[in-house]
Amino acid sequence: CMGYIFLLNAFVVLIRATEVIEIFYDVLALQFVQQLDDIAFSLAKMDALGVAMRKACMSKCFHTEFDRKQFKRNRVMSIVLKAVYFINLGCLLAGMSLVTLHQINGEYQRSSITVDFGSEIWEEALINLPKKQYEKWVWMYPDFKNYFTSDQYEQATLVYSFFNGVYERDPTVMHAGRPVYKERRKFDSTPFEHTVPAEIKYC
Repeated sequence: CMGYIFLLNAFVVLIRATEVIEIFYDVLALQFVQQLDDIAFSLAKMDALGVAMRKACMSKCFHTEFDRKQFKRNRVMSIVLKAVYFINLGCLLAGMSLVTLHQINGEYQRSSITVDFGSEIWEEALINLPKKQYEKWVWMYPDFKNYFTSDQYEQATLVYSFFNGVYERDPTVMHAGRPVYKERRKFDSTPFEHTVPAEIKYC
């Protein structure tokens, strides 16, 4: 019974936590509460909490020695205990498999993130343009190459605040097995219609 209560407590701690550090703090708090009983017992044995507490902790609880039950003689009880063990193992494996499957499908990932790069400015930054976009601009404007230090790299001033805002996860696109977040409009957080949005992805 105590084992089930412990598993239920651990499960509640896990589902209520929103960050990994919160799980660490919760487990640390549970461990501290668990050790309070041992600390109080040790203090009582050292007579720090009074003579009555020391006698209560040092006195024998049982004066009769109990014989160990032999479950091998009771075949039904042995089968029941083994069945309970395998049922618990099956439930744990099934729950772990379900959580792992959800993680692979990205169901626990955030649907949107809010980014704030501040108001810094990077002068003479090298911007890498996609190959298709670079060829399109060169075809439309032949002098476009003069603004580049090398192929597909443009030297320009990069204003970080332009990329502040809300980025929502695109469920149709994955990069290296990780989600891709695309920029939304600043005023209503809706998708861009004509402008190519900025992306945040694993590199």
